[in-house]
Amino acid sequence: MASQTNNFKLLEEEAIQESSPHAISEIENGVRGQVRVFEFTGDTIELYLTRLMDMLVSLLGGESPQDSADQ
Repeated sequence: MASQTNNFKLLEEEAIQESSPHAISEIENGVRGQVRVFEFTGDTIELYLTRLMDMLVSLLGGESPQDSADQ
């Protein structure tokens, strides 16, 4: 039973052999570009969302974490 072939695995290997190295590098570049966009978006949200939340807390009359640390 261990010698059964997986048709999907064979199809994948065939597709890889038929594709050009140029096509594979284009896919890699596309994925890397998308990852960079997600990293940038995450960094931006991390930077500004925390400041926005602190400002909203201050506007509503609460203490920001910086105020409680000063005491």
